[in-house]
Amino acid sequence: VVIKATNPVAYAAKLLEKKGNQPRRLYIDFKNSYIEPRYRSPVPIADGLLKRIRTGQFSKETVRVVLDIESIESYNIFSLPDPFRVVVDMRGEKRSMTSSAKQAPPQTTREKAHEETLITVLREKRKNRPQGKTDAEDPDGPELSLAQQLGLGVRRIVIDPGHGGRDPGAIGNGLQEKDVVLLLAKKVRQQLIQELHCEVILTRETDTYLSLEERTAIANGNNADLFVSLHLNAHTRPEVNGMETYYLSLSSSNEAMRVAAFENATSELQMSDLEDVLKGIMQNS
Repeated sequence: VVIKATNPVAYAAKLLEKKGNQPRRLYIDFKNSYIEPRYRSPVPIADGLLKRIRTGQFSKETVRVVLDIESIESYNIFSLPDPFRVVVDMRGEKRSMTSSAKQAPPQTTREKAHEETLITVLREKRKNRPQGKTDAEDPDGPELSLAQQLGLGVRRIVIDPGHGGRDPGAIGNGLQEKDVVLLLAKKVRQQLIQELHCEVILTRETDTYLSLEERTAIANGNNADLFVSLHLNAHTRPEVNGMETYYLSLSSSNEAMRVAAFENATSELQMSDLEDVLKGIMQNS
């Protein structure tokens, strides 16, 4: 379920269990908001997960959207920018609809207008054309990535300044890696917002220690399209310099193994988790 708003707005949600004649329901309150009367009619859903959606002006400055639940096991609520909208992602096993639900009368024009205005499709029907020429224009051009072939865009990026807190990272010339990457992450965030108009989230804003699992949880919890971890690596030979980019794979050289072992030293995983780690790599490689 997608709820559009004209501007970014604060919202809060609460799940209420079934009580008496009141169905199990999830409601979301939007602060400092107003909804026109023509959009306040209930929208019947009856898809086995939801019964209907009700919207109203709960108070002078609060709009309440109520989702009457048929059968859901879990849900997740998050927002998306440009245009701002709140997404309610529900999961569960659909129940068979009753005969009365199957034979529900056709929607009126007013109900259809409500659904089309307030409840919209999450993925907009727009194409993200890859940069550069197409194969027809340049058959010998560079190979396109899977993301480009599928037309996948990037709206939310999580930047992870490495190390932090009790973990200083590499140390040299009076500097600690944790401090430099935090400054760099804040500068990169500002540049990405200005140039790409993306939503950018940092895993840490201060000198705080986070385990590797906490960092990835922040990215997964925010449904990030990209997760970029920033580090300043050290080397035993001072003449070595340059830039490195690492991506998910099993290390294939002694140097890559050395870096992987150093950077993964803060992981809280145990040998008993090895099978799950390898499965994750195989599924995402």
